[in-house]
Amino acid sequence: MSETESGGPNFSFLQGLKMDSLVLEEEWRKNSNGIFCGPLYHTRTSSGEPLDISVCYFDSFFPTGRLRSYYLFGIDSQLGIVARKNSNVDFRENPAIATGRLVTAYKEKGYGTALELVQNDLFQREADQSGELVWVITDRNNELLYIADKEHREEPTDSTRLALEIAKLEHDRWNSIYRRFGGEFHSDRYEPKYLVHYKPKSGKEISMGLIKDCTLERKGNRAVPTLFKFYSNDKEKERVRIERIKQILKIIQPEK
Repeated sequence: MSETESGGPNFSFLQGLKMDSLVLEEEWRKNSNGIFCGPLYHTRTSSGEPLDISVCYFDSFFPTGRLRSYYLFGIDSQLGIVARKNSNVDFRENPAIATGRLVTAYKEKGYGTALELVQNDLFQREADQSGELVWVITDRNNELLYIADKEHREEPTDSTRLALEIAKLEHDRWNSIYRRFGGEFHSDRYEPKYLVHYKPKSGKEISMGLIKDCTLERKGNRAVPTLFKFYSNDKEKERVRIERIKQILKIIQPEK
């Protein structure tokens, strides 16, 4: 559950959507030409549920370089947002440093894994276009596992035993996912983390800006792009950009 919080459509999740809405609405208001949409990813969760993942991003510029902010939204078949992730890629660093926060609306649905698989693909495409990138993933699983183990040792009940078993399963699951990305675990007493290094794949890259839709085929804890749809021209690209951003804003704030 690295970078992840899970539960029902809880206060944290709903508040996060509200914050996303405020940020994206403000960016759209300030400069509607400066907010972009990445590919629309079509994939399935580990249980086989279809999930579309929409990507919005914009750049902030500073004297020392730029910061790219990503907003990923997992959309189910009922057009409801069931997972969200905010990420930043700081190109002011060399290599660029990527961090993020993922929140899912429901436990054990596989939504978080699906978003991370898309994030992995996006970061590789960023590296292909802009150079080496390092994804720093804060590993909260160690902390949660430590807490569950401590509580069970202090009060060994069926409830604490179950909580410990769940914590172990989550720890092992996310450990497997990030290691499949090539993540290297760095043990830090206060903030254990994984570092995933991305380098340009010369001759193999497809610019993210050219891709309209991308199908990711699930293969265990990996996802392989198997089908691309490309924009036919700049006019179509601009039309789709506006449509998708407006759709996301509408879903986030359905009362509008």
